[in-house]
Amino acid sequence: MKIMLSASLAVLALASAPAAARQLTIDDVTMLSRVGAPTASPDGHWLVWAQRETDLAADKGRFDLWRLDLTTSGARPVKLLADPQVNENDPQIVGNTVYFTSDKGGEDAVWSVPVTGGTSRKLTSFKGGFSGFKVAPTGDKLLVWAPRNFLGTAERLG
Repeated sequence: MKIMLSASLAVLALASAPAAARQLTIDDVTMLSRVGAPTASPDGHWLVWAQRETDLAADKGRFDLWRLDLTTSGARPVKLLADPQVNENDPQIVGNTVYFTSDKGGEDAVWSVPVTGGTSRKLTSFKGGFSGFKVAPTGDKLLVWAPRNFLGTAERLG
């Protein structure tokens, strides 16, 4: 009887033991979504952020903009734009508009889209790109900056 009880307890202990966790791999870390550049609308209604997803098979990643309605209980995040060939990043909300950077069309530019979604609109076009941007709180001015190319300037001035 004691042997049967001991054997039963041993089987029960083995059956209830947690399975060994799988080791975290570099591929696991690479595939983690990375959230950045969160921005909330001044009225507290919207949260917009950039989220990086990785396509391990294609050996590339991209950034998409996501939106969350903070005034609706149980609201779920929604992709603001859904072009798998384009990176969107650095969102800023002014009024009902989200301003962001995108490489749509092959060059980095500042774009805008209604915070509720819709068609995006290209606002800038700079040869050689730029480093960053800020939108005036009124939404009527855009500040863009880029590194200065002194060699190129000297050659032009000659």
